[in-house]
Amino acid sequence: MKYKHLIILFLIALLGDIFGAFFKIIHLEFADSLLLITTSIQAIAILLLIVKLTSDDKTDFLNR
Repeated sequence: MKYKHLIILFLIALLGDIFGAFFKIIHLEFADSLLLITTSIQAIAILLLIVKLTSDDKTDFLNR
């Protein structure tokens, strides 16, 4: 998985998290599960990005 795919996955989960918070404010039933799922996806994307950054031999990722 490329860096851009992990970042896109994180941003999609962040967008879902924003919608989940909005749905929680207006008291919809599935808001709790939406927040749980999107927060879990964000955590997985961050962990995968950290693993990829630390295991990659190319150290010039931030200099591109």
